[in-house]
Amino acid sequence: MALQPEFKFVGDDLSKIIECVANVSEGRDSQLVAELVAAADGNAGARCVNCESDVDHNRSVLTILGESTAVGDAAIALVERAVWSIDLAKHDGVHPRGGAVDVLPFVPLQWTNVRECESLAKRVADHLSAIGIPTALYGHGQSPLPEVRATRPETAAGVTCVGAREILIAFNVNLESTDLAAARAIAKSVRERDGGLPAVRALGFALSSKGCVQVSMNLLDYRVTGIEQAFLAVRDLAAQAGIDLRESELIGLAPEAAWPNASEASASVRNFTPEKLIEFWL
Repeated sequence: MALQPEFKFVGDDLSKIIECVANVSEGRDSQLVAELVAAADGNAGARCVNCESDVDHNRSVLTILGESTAVGDAAIALVERAVWSIDLAKHDGVHPRGGAVDVLPFVPLQWTNVRECESLAKRVADHLSAIGIPTALYGHGQSPLPEVRATRPETAAGVTCVGAREILIAFNVNLESTDLAAARAIAKSVRERDGGLPAVRALGFALSSKGCVQVSMNLLDYRVTGIEQAFLAVRDLAAQAGIDLRESELIGLAPEAAWPNASEASASVRNFTPEKLIEFWL
């Protein structure tokens, strides 16, 4: 969900703005998710502008915008609140995860760069480690995320993967089918490592709550593969298999340049509003 208008971040054209896209391993307890949003939104100079939860993934994605120090403090407050309440030993969901707060990336949006975000990520990771919360750095010059998840410590909170990256778009397409093998085959066809679309990672999941399967994608570079291109590729592959599409989902925010014809109709995105575009908040 996009949060209410009073949460809109207000900055001027010269503000340095960083985004934190916190992936939390809880998508079913709405009260706890609300408390996590409140923790992330309690720092002057930063706002949690979007939160989306999924019961099958059992995961929530919170988007925090603001200046560097405030965003770092908001991220720390969110992690501290999450690790008190989320026990990975009792967690189940279709999405891979390694920590109560699984991934904590910092992204440069305006008048800043990845190098500054790397410094912020290290400061946040050092603080969390100092208070006993296991962390690992990933991303630029660090271990890939799957490797970090594979070596997570056997604690209730797991490991929080902290890093810096450019804009990544989480985009899912739900199929009118319960054929998980078909979803996985389509995911394999569209992901880069298997000869598919450049800068695309993809997995196939079963969504029991919706009675369908999903092709879940990360678009690593929207300048290479954008939302509509990814959508059309999945649509065409599904059609070849005799499967219709149900809808798609944009998780978190995306820049206008990733979706020049942004509308619900252009890629069947469920409940699209202008608040899903980064530029709305700047």
